[in-house]
Amino acid sequence: MPWSLKALKRLKCRIAQAELRSGTHGWAVGNSRMGSGGWSGGGVERLFDRLSKVEQQAVRPPGWPVQVLPAGVPGWEDTAMRWLLDLCPPEFRGYSGLRRYPAVLARFTALHIEGMQMASRRGLA
Repeated sequence: MPWSLKALKRLKCRIAQAELRSGTHGWAVGNSRMGSGGWSGGGVERLFDRLSKVEQQAVRPPGWPVQVLPAGVPGWEDTAMRWLLDLCPPEFRGYSGLRRYPAVLARFTALHIEGMQMASRRGLA
């Protein structure tokens, strides 16, 4: 599931709101998780740290396809391969070599799209 920066920020807010409602936040006075005046480093803080790292990695460069996760995010290669296969003829999915060598798939996809563009230009001329 692709996580956009906006979705991750909403998730952070929802977690914080749920903690406030339930009284389990780590900075309330009298809370047992409160150390000598600071956050005790519970699981929510580690979750926020992980989400922050994913947010930093989840920046899409201009022109990056929406269907493909940003580079560096776990699983982005799989989404890129599925996107490339969606652009190719259906019979390309049957070739296991294209799945093993993503660079070859990218080249074949580029050649296929260039061919479709040339055929469209000739048809319109």
